[in-house]
Amino acid sequence: MRLSILQPSKNSLKVNFISIAMVFVVTTIVICTMSILAANTTSRAFREQEQLLQSYQLAIDTNGAVQELLYRSADLSNSLSAPALDAFLAAQTDLENAVKVDHKNHAQNHSNKELAFFISTTSRKIVEGSLRALDHYTANDRKNGDLVMEQVRTISRNLQRKVLTHQTEHLLVVEKIEQKTITINEMISRVATFLAIFSSILIIAMFALVYRLTIHPIQALIAALKQAQEAPDTAKEYKISTKYGGETGQALAALNSLLDSTHDALAEAQAQSKLAALSESRWVSIFNLSPDAIILIDQETAKITDCNPATQELIGLPDQDFTELSAYDFHSHEKEAFTEFLTQVKAEGHARADHLSCRLPGRTIPVSVVGVNVPGKEQSGTMLYVRDMSEIAAQQHKLELAQQEAVQANEAKGAFLATISHEIRTPLNGMMGMAQALQARELNVDDADMVETIVESGEMLMTILNDVLDISKINAKKMTLSKVPGNLHHLITQTQKLFSAQAADKGLAFETEICPDIPASLIFDPVRVRQCLNNLVSNALKFTKQGRVTIKASSLADGKGSRTLCLRVTDTGIGMDAQTMQRIFSSFTQADNSISRKFGGTGLGLSISHELALLMDGDITVRSELGQGSEFSFIFKADEQKYKRNETRNIASKNKGSSLLDCRLLLVDDSAINRKVICTLLAPAGIEIVEAENGLEALDLLEQQKFDIVLLDMHMPVLNGPETIAQIRQSGLDWSDIPVVAVTADAAIGEGGMFSKMGMDGFIPKPVDQRVLFGNIIKSLNKLENVQAEPELQTG
Repeated sequence: MRLSILQPSKNSLKVNFISIAMVFVVTTIVICTMSILAANTTSRAFREQEQLLQSYQLAIDTNGAVQELLYRSADLSNSLSAPALDAFLAAQTDLENAVKVDHKNHAQNHSNKELAFFISTTSRKIVEGSLRALDHYTANDRKNGDLVMEQVRTISRNLQRKVLTHQTEHLLVVEKIEQKTITINEMISRVATFLAIFSSILIIAMFALVYRLTIHPIQALIAALKQAQEAPDTAKEYKISTKYGGETGQALAALNSLLDSTHDALAEAQAQSKLAALSESRWVSIFNLSPDAIILIDQETAKITDCNPATQELIGLPDQDFTELSAYDFHSHEKEAFTEFLTQVKAEGHARADHLSCRLPGRTIPVSVVGVNVPGKEQSGTMLYVRDMSEIAAQQHKLELAQQEAVQANEAKGAFLATISHEIRTPLNGMMGMAQALQARELNVDDADMVETIVESGEMLMTILNDVLDISKINAKKMTLSKVPGNLHHLITQTQKLFSAQAADKGLAFETEICPDIPASLIFDPVRVRQCLNNLVSNALKFTKQGRVTIKASSLADGKGSRTLCLRVTDTGIGMDAQTMQRIFSSFTQADNSISRKFGGTGLGLSISHELALLMDGDITVRSELGQGSEFSFIFKADEQKYKRNETRNIASKNKGSSLLDCRLLLVDDSAINRKVICTLLAPAGIEIVEAENGLEALDLLEQQKFDIVLLDMHMPVLNGPETIAQIRQSGLDWSDIPVVAVTADAAIGEGGMFSKMGMDGFIPKPVDQRVLFGNIIKSLNKLENVQAEPELQTG
């Protein structure tokens, strides 16, 4: 629930109450402190006033005693009687006592000490003067007594003035103290009043805040809970503002989360209820309207508990009570397989079986069964979806037959094309061979032109024948590549030499640009790369009237021992529009119908080249603009060759660079025309040729005579070419390693290194080209001599 994600925070309720209590306590302490301070100030003022008043009273008492002494001295001077004398002595005693008390009371203050000292001194002088005056009066010396008394009176008046002055000063101090006490008391009273008011306001505010943050939200929470309880479907509408902090905010957020969860849970429950009702409605519809049989069985006993109408229709017993039957009643012939299927359903929850059959009254039909576990309250069941596969099985059987027929037809087409190719190449070999032989002779201009036309026509026919065979192999997915070490520099150079004469005849510049970082030796299929490049160059020369044709070669290493090579052929020819570029790589397609009539060709070259490029993990793309020329990019993958060159001495072949007069050649071919063509083509070299019509004759001749090389046809009666080469290599005789070159119209032997796997040293396709014939013979002889010379090289 969402309640679990709330983060704990401070106990704000506790903090609020503690804050209020602290404010109340602090305010009370302050008020009490102020009250104590006011009381202490007043008490100190009262003590000072009391001391001043006591001092004032003592001063008055002293002054009265002095005044009394003066009165008694005057009475004594007037009448020297015993009562006057007693009164005078009593006044003197009172004055001494008053002076002692005053001195004691004034000892606490410096100014009082001075006054007390002055009073004490002056009092002694007064007493002493009075006593002297008394002595004079006693001696009836009134004059001196009066004089002394006058001095005493003067001293008394000074004392009175001093005491009065001191009393006045004390009264002023008392007034100041009273005024200060009043001021302090008023200030304390105001502060106490302010603090009392402030505390009251603060306490009221705090209680209001507590009410707002605690009591009011709790009331709102209670109200929302009551509303949500009364109408849970609309609980989400009673969400409370979560602007409060602390526990209250958490409680409100938790309530809102609970309301959301309650609303969402109710909504989901309602949705699930609706979905369940809809699912049940759909299930009933599917169960009743399904074209497939749906059967419910008990998981333990396999007894049928229910089935849909389609089940009754499938079995053909509409009035049958199927609850009395078991699923095994329809699979009694395959009980073990059906038991294994039900066990798998029970273990995995579901399973499918496409190879079961259902035995019905009078027939057995193939079925596809899907089983699903169906949990129940009391016991679990299994639901079986059974589909009649009779019609599908029949269609699949028809499809398999059609596929077999298509494969047979494709094989027949391939065999037909191979046979036609062989049958066409055989007479074409005779025609081309004799034409090449005539070209080697000195002919007049007209005859040479006619022979050249024959050769060109034959080459064009061979190109068409090869293209048809290639496109047939590509369509049949039988085209394979033969990756061998090759030199791309040499391949491009040979292509330039091959087409340089044609370019010169048309007045075109023919150039090559080879990137220097292309390795000298790479692993690729040189035959197919040359075929693609020749097609691109041939097209460029064909459709360019003036300007130039350029071959550009570049490469990009991937760092993993492989390179992506790109051969770009650009021309300044007629170019193409966008629509033509979209279909230029389709079979039997050219820019328009007039192209074939104007420039010739079948339209297969680019299509074959494109498919070959795809086989090489590459592609051929084109960029062109009508009237501005074209650029074809041939991209393919090649592996970098990792090898060490063996330093060997250059062994000069006896035939290389010299005549083949000493060479003895065994020519094996069942066609006299083919033998005649090869003999004619080899005649200028002076080679000694021995002929054989089949492989058996060839083996006999090899046992009887010594030969340097064998030219072997593949398709012959009695003993064909593959069987013959097998027996030669397995003979174990001196001639078991003799060079053997295949001469055949079967182009498939030259693909994928098949001739090498058969034990051949070379391959010459028919029609035989004189240059290819001599090249293979010389190459095979040199190969043999290099092998024979290797032991000498190792020891030398």
